[in-house]
Amino acid sequence: MDLFEIYSRFKTERDCHSYLIEMRWPDGIKCVYCSSKIVYRRSYGNGLKCGRCNKSFTVTAGTIFHASKLPLMKWLLAVSQILAAKKGISSLQLARTLHVNKNTAWYMQQRIRKCMKSDILLKGIVEADETYVGGSLGNMSKTKKEQKKPHKTGMAHKQAVLGMIERTSGAIVLRKLPHANGENIKPILKQTISTDSELVTDGFGAY
Repeated sequence: MDLFEIYSRFKTERDCHSYLIEMRWPDGIKCVYCSSKIVYRRSYGNGLKCGRCNKSFTVTAGTIFHASKLPLMKWLLAVSQILAAKKGISSLQLARTLHVNKNTAWYMQQRIRKCMKSDILLKGIVEADETYVGGSLGNMSKTKKEQKKPHKTGMAHKQAVLGMIERTSGAIVLRKLPHANGENIKPILKQTISTDSELVTDGFGAY
């Protein structure tokens, strides 16, 4: 989500929590302690309470937002800024954007970047597909058009990206590709997906 969508969609802190609840538990809220689905959401604040073990928690429990005193809105803005910055964003710039001190911005960056690392092993049913990221030649400046001229047809002027998602948990791994072919795709699949998993793809021969 970009900044405009975040500001338009999330008017209150409760809106942010509601969004995370939908993302984390699409099939219904589960207690983070006993996995019970008998969970009640408080009519005030953002707390949740389990009807079985009687423990209280929030949707941020066990996530990169856990135990943070910052508003969830600022975390969403930070994620948006870091993902949108093609060449990265400094903690000083992030601090100015979020109106926090530089140490807080650095702390947020570390948590978000750690979450973005792709060293997890996907299991179960895993879906994989490649895509291409980048604008069309028609929208590029004259200089960039000249640079891309040898590849003015097809997708050669765009960045190939391989996406893999674990169907059950929703865990996602994204990898840049020099070219979308079997030589580049197969080693990544073998490294990222458990050998006893079921791979779901399209008919592209690279898989």
